[in-house]
Amino acid sequence: MKRNRMMRIASFLLLAVLATTCAISGTFAKYTSGFEASSSARVAKWDVKLGGTTGDATLDKVFTFDLFDTVYDTVDAGEDGVADDETDVADGRIAPGTWGSVSLTLTNDSEVNATYTVAFTQTGVAVPLQFSTTKDGTYTDISAFNASGALAMGGGTANITLFWRWAYEGDNAADTALGLASGDVFVNLNVTVTQAD
Repeated sequence: MKRNRMMRIASFLLLAVLATTCAISGTFAKYTSGFEASSSARVAKWDVKLGGTTGDATLDKVFTFDLFDTVYDTVDAGEDGVADDETDVADGRIAPGTWGSVSLTLTNDSEVNATYTVAFTQTGVAVPLQFSTTKDGTYTDISAFNASGALAMGGGTANITLFWRWAYEGDNAADTALGLASGDVFVNLNVTVTQAD
């Protein structure tokens, strides 16, 4: 019996030694390496202005422009070819043979290069307006007109002058019908500035 007891104690001690050896070998017998790093960047600034109006993310930022502020006649570029009435929706009247222009300044204070496009839409009386980027250049119908260009980052500007006209030599019957009906024509200017690749 004493021998059995000794055998049990010896077995228990052997098991304890084996368990300790496994625990020690599991704790101290492996290689480990750890690495950690971080990086950061700042989001590039987007800051585009049309005149004094800063654009936003809605793509429909409203700005003020007056395409018909000055209406010239065909012959001498004077303003005496049509009546003017400050109480009307428009500052003046337009008729076949009249023309005018509006100037816009786009500024790219962003930290990325950009491009721009300019287009018009028209509602109200269906006047056959035509547009060009130069006074004596090629005029196109409103639905086909667009102007585009590049804007360098960090203060690049584009000075855009847009010319309109109602051609004097057009469809006489259609033009006369517009004059008999009278009414207002509304022109919307759409300017889109996009980050360049």
